[in-house]
Amino acid sequence: MIKDRDADLPEQVMWEGQFITAKTRGRWEYVGRARGIKAAAIIALDQDPDGTRHVILVSQYRVPLSRFSLEIPAGLVGDEAGGEGEEATSAAARELEEETGYRAGKLEVLGEFHSSPGMVSEAFTLLKATALERVSEGGGTEGENITVHRVALRDLSRFVAEWRRAGHAVDVRIAMLLTPGYLGEDSVMAGRVAGKMALVTGGAQGLGRAHCIRLAQEGARVLATDINGAGAEETARIINAELGEGTAFGMAHDVTDPAQWEAAVDAAREQLGGLNVLVNNAGIGVPGNIEACTFSDWQRCFDINVNSIFHGCQKALPLMREHAPGSIINISSIAGLIASDTMPAYNASKAAVWMLSKSIALHCAKKGMNIRCNSVHPTFVDTPILDGTARAAALDKDVLLEKLARQIPLKFVGEPNDIANAVLYLASDESRFMTGAELKLDGGISAM
Repeated sequence: MIKDRDADLPEQVMWEGQFITAKTRGRWEYVGRARGIKAAAIIALDQDPDGTRHVILVSQYRVPLSRFSLEIPAGLVGDEAGGEGEEATSAAARELEEETGYRAGKLEVLGEFHSSPGMVSEAFTLLKATALERVSEGGGTEGENITVHRVALRDLSRFVAEWRRAGHAVDVRIAMLLTPGYLGEDSVMAGRVAGKMALVTGGAQGLGRAHCIRLAQEGARVLATDINGAGAEETARIINAELGEGTAFGMAHDVTDPAQWEAAVDAAREQLGGLNVLVNNAGIGVPGNIEACTFSDWQRCFDINVNSIFHGCQKALPLMREHAPGSIINISSIAGLIASDTMPAYNASKAAVWMLSKSIALHCAKKGMNIRCNSVHPTFVDTPILDGTARAAALDKDVLLEKLARQIPLKFVGEPNDIANAVLYLASDESRFMTGAELKLDGGISAM
């Protein structure tokens, strides 16, 4: 796979533009090209007595292997791969499969790379492998005798130390660089939250599930929480089926209970490795105008919509400070900015979320925490909540959507990803200069 190197973990990895170098025992060497995202590496581990080969796939985030492309400096693959054209690519493909158990559906020469100032002075031919699949040592594709350990970069040292304590060898080979390829129509900027650790409340369905999926698609590890613990776990299962085990986790969580908030933050620490994105999405609406709304409904609405954010931010901020920069995203509503005579509890609670978000933002800024806080204000969105609304109004769902769309200048009801994409932006460092702001996603309603 790569010319034999020291079996030590690199002392330092440097990203300079698109290019990566690694320093091992005081010597810098070219590693590969990352195209603006954190790189990944394949590291070979020892074999078990039964012949099972273990490989670590190290990355700042996790996506299916088939969606990665692999860029290898041909000169580092091995002496026989240092030729030209088909000779180099076929030798590289052979060594790739022999050493890692991965077969490339396509291997092509990208061209010659000349290092930039301050890096190694050599030139390399880059080979790009795509359509990777796991294969068995016997040449089949079932891969039953290869175990892949997907490990986040921050956990690598601990993982390797535990592996060595178990009496296994580690062959650290840093030249296999993975960069994300096309992840589908909804992922045009893969890796926008690579390495982020996100807790999303109300993650069992609707907007919460969309937030979890969208953040995970763009590189975050996600903890979905919900009063419906089974639904939160299902969200995690859906994400892990697409992006790999260990990308997402789910748990039951009553957001009105401070003790359960402590448990959720502890779970983020243990399962995600920390926390730097908090999405306070859990919320309810209650019926009744000012004469019809009961005080118990009013209290319940504020407990879930407002008090949960108070508890959540108090419990999460200490951990978020350890992993800054961070972002708190509070899901309010356009109903927090525009009132209605039919929902005083919902209007008041969502307006409180709006102002609470600004106060949190100013506090974090004043304390120099490098944690931002913003509120998101959607209008009607096609989620399971509208199914219940349609049933309560004795309307067909399509009829209800048409009635709601007529109230929106753009003349259509939003979809969950319309909101999730905004949450993605606020969670990413792209929004680093945005705090204490409200993001309206209302199809133009607030402009009227």
